[in-house]
Amino acid sequence: MKKCILLLLIIAYSSNIISQETPKPDFPKRPYYLENGILKSLDKEQPKEKGVYNTKYILKTKNSSIVFKTGEKIEFIFEYSGEGDIDGLFSVLIGEISRKGRTFKAGGFKALGGKSKNNSENEISFEIKRIDGNIYKMILENVNNGEYAIVPQRNTNAILSGSKVFIYTFSVK
Repeated sequence: MKKCILLLLIIAYSSNIISQETPKPDFPKRPYYLENGILKSLDKEQPKEKGVYNTKYILKTKNSSIVFKTGEKIEFIFEYSGEGDIDGLFSVLIGEISRKGRTFKAGGFKALGGKSKNNSENEISFEIKRIDGNIYKMILENVNNGEYAIVPQRNTNAILSGSKVFIYTFSVK
């Protein structure tokens, strides 16, 4: 009888440890959120881009299908194995909604190596913590109602070559 109880305790403890592990994302540098212990994708959208020095990302849809509650802490999981500043990997932009859809204004830079444009009124701050190895957590707190986009950093070659950009959107209501 004691062996049976001990075995049940070991199984319960082991299953608790396994259930607390964070699943590994399928794609690197792509944000996911956890729902009931399963990684779920945000809405991945390809916006129309306007401007080079003051970029705007324009979507025809008026809201995201992924909705978080106002006031709750929002956490995203992503994998990153590159070098450089992890804090500059993403921007979280606040959307403006119009009858035509949503617009997200990104910061810009001036021609010929001028200073970057401050975009703080169009962005929200977040914290990044390493979970395990190359797996990180992006934490957003006190997020107001609205539409948001997580925009991955792009290098200058990608911008100038006109490569496709994808953004990951969510709503807070």
